[in-house]
Amino acid sequence: MVGEAPGAREDETGRPFVGRSGRLLTELLGEIGIDRSDVFITSVLKCRPPRNRAPAASEIERCLPYLLHQIDIIRPEVVVLLGGVAISSVVGPWRVSEAHGRFYEADSLKMFMTYHPAAALRSRTILDLLRHDLRVLQRELIRVGVISATSH
Repeated sequence: MVGEAPGAREDETGRPFVGRSGRLLTELLGEIGIDRSDVFITSVLKCRPPRNRAPAASEIERCLPYLLHQIDIIRPEVVVLLGGVAISSVVGPWRVSEAHGRFYEADSLKMFMTYHPAAALRSRTILDLLRHDLRVLQRELIRVGVISATSH
């Protein structure tokens, strides 16, 4: 799973998605039968932008090779892109509202695009969309045998 960049709690702990967004992500993964410990979670940026601003294109450009190397090493069945920065950094310019709930394949890599949990914390509508998207992901993971139909 790929997010945008570390937040304040992530900077403090050196671990991804440990704040409110991370707690929500863990809960949502549990709803589809996935234990967080079975998922590798990272971000496009490897350090928090000053004042938690949106990542600059130059920062994304510098960090993207590290992300792609992580993906190459891990060789996941599916890369889940969480939010606009992750989607546009890896797939290209695509609005989350148009991309969410969809798979995208490139260079023999299957990606799934959805909302970032932080957006779901601010909007019930987005939370519902994220939940629906993760059920779509769940069905595909069951289909390809990554998780079992009885694990949820």
